[in-house]
Amino acid sequence: MEYADSFKAKILIDVGASLGWYSFAFATGGRTVLAIEPFGPNLDLFNTSFCLNPARNATIGLMPIGLSSATRRCDLYQRPDGRDYGNAQTVCKSMANHSVDPSLTKQGEEQTYLLDDVLPDEFRTGAKVMRVDVGAHAYHVLRGAATLLVEAGDRPLPARPWP
Repeated sequence: MEYADSFKAKILIDVGASLGWYSFAFATGGRTVLAIEPFGPNLDLFNTSFCLNPARNATIGLMPIGLSSATRRCDLYQRPDGRDYGNAQTVCKSMANHSVDPSLTKQGEEQTYLLDDVLPDEFRTGAKVMRVDVGAHAYHVLRGAATLLVEAGDRPLPARPWP
C-alpha cells in the first residue's frame, strides 16, 4: 500500500481481486475501490469479508465479471486437490491458445468484457492505481483497457511488477 500512497492514489481498480486483501487494505484509508473478480468461490469469501467489515460496503464496489480484450464466454479451471485455492485459470475457446492443463478441473464459467466498456464513470477520473493479478491473461485485460490507459495521459497508472 505504500506504493499506492506514493502516487496519492484515491482509487484502486483491483482486477483479479481474489479474496479482497488488497481491496480491503486500500479501502481502510478511506479510499475508493472497484474490485473485479469472476471466480465463484473467491466471490463467496469476498462477500464474507463484506459481512465482517460492513463499513467497507460504502467504499468498495464489486463486479463479479471477467475482463479480456473482447466479450466472450470462458471456462474457469482449478486444481481439484485444493492447492492454490482461489487461483483459477481462464480458458476461452475463441482465443488462440485455449489448451487446458490436464491436472485442472472445470470449476465454472465467466462472461468477459472490456474494462473500457464496463468501467463506471466515477472510476475514470482522479488519481488511481490499477492492480492486475490474472496471470497469463493480463495482456488481454490491458488490451481491453486501452481507452482508460490513454485517458491517463500525463497521469500514468503506476505499475509494479509482482515479486
